[in-house]
Amino acid sequence: MFETARAPRMRTRQQFYKLLKAEDPETNVTESVIYRKIKSGEWPSVKAGKKYLLNADVIFDILANPAQAATEPVEAAGQIRRVS
Repeated sequence: MFETARAPRMRTRQQFYKLLKAEDPETNVTESVIYRKIKSGEWPSVKAGKKYLLNADVIFDILANPAQAATEPVEAAGQIRRVS
């Protein structure tokens, strides 16, 4: 009757890499690629202490549809925005 919301699968960079390798052992995406995508803001992430957390489902969607992801703006994480 009621659909329950599913909690996001938040993973560290290393955990996401292991998950990605399990899904696709032949992937060319490395841990350094993941790190660069996070730091550049191309992939949305949340900083938790010294680590960055990725929503695995969102990143898999981005990898599955790279053209669509390129057109959608990504809110910069960790930046101060002006409040009116």
